[in-house]
This record gives sequence, structure tokens and C-alpha cells, in this order.
Amino acid sequence: MVYKIYGEGLSTEDVDLMTAAIPYPIMEDTYRWITRKGAEYDRELLESLNQVRFRTYFGSDDTGFQMMFMRGEGGYYIDVGCSRLIASGRIGVIPAEDVTDWTGDGPILRDGSQKQFDAVILATGYCTCRKQCEKFWVTRSPTGWVLCGVSTSISKCATCGVGLHSQGFG
Repeated sequence: MVYKIYGEGLSTEDVDLMTAAIPYPIMEDTYRWITRKGAEYDRELLESLNQVRFRTYFGSDDTGFQMMFMRGEGGYYIDVGCSRLIASGRIGVIPAEDVTDWTGDGPILRDGSQKQFDAVILATGYCTCRKQCEKFWVTRSPTGWVLCGVSTSISKCATCGVGLHSQGFG
């Protein structure tokens, strides 16, 4: 829904200018409408995810992931095929409030039990990939930038687009 205009024969530059000219309150209302329509379309999947305690969130003002991304917020998940596996129970979810501690073997739950896993994915959603790259992977050294521990002359991170230039992060 959001990007349909880009496939209607206009140049990317023209579409970018048109969308950039939309007044912010109208853009918020538009994304609120788009988010509501998407939630109606995905109602069954969203209900299934919530039943297995996967939290869904449309932003503090119900404008959805697009506005959350533009504001630099985290907390959104874009389904690339995993949602149905989570909803069906093939991939388990343990909400953070159920975990009281961690050991080398896995989390200890509120009821005192301990779970053992081959892999644990901490999907907190509290900040974006960009913030993680800025915090952990990109540093300024006397000889230039260091990206993921490797000295580099590239201009941006391929994962999140953190720009590297002499004044700091782009």
C-alpha cells in the first residue's frame, strides 16, 4: 500500500519530492489509516501471534512501523516468513517478564524452571539496528573508521546504512 506510487511510471526523484511535501499531520493520519487496514487484513495472524504471547505493537500513536522507523524507534517486526512459524508454535516465545535470570544453559523462569535451547534470540525491539551499529560496531580510529572490527574505507554499513564520514555518524 505504502509504496504503490513508485510503480506508477513516475521517476523515483519525482515521487520522493511529492511524498516529502506531504504535511506531517496528513502523513500521520495516512499511516494511521494504512496501519489500521493492514491490521484488519492480518487480523487472524495477529491474533494467533498474540495467543502465543508474541507482542504486537503499532506505535504509541498507531501510525505503524513506517513512522516508528522514520522517528528512529524500534519495536517493530516486519514479517519475512517467521510469523506463521511463531503463531503455530514451531518457534517458541518466552516474554521477558517470565525470565528471572540467565545461566550458561539458558533462562530461569518465574516458576523456577529452566529452559535449555540451541539458540536464544533476544528480540527486545527497544532500539533500531542503526543504534546498535553506532554503539557496538563503528568506531573512529586515528587512521580512519573501523566497522565490525575491520578498518575500512567504505562509506556506510551494508546492514543498517549507518553513514561513515569525518564528522561522525551519518
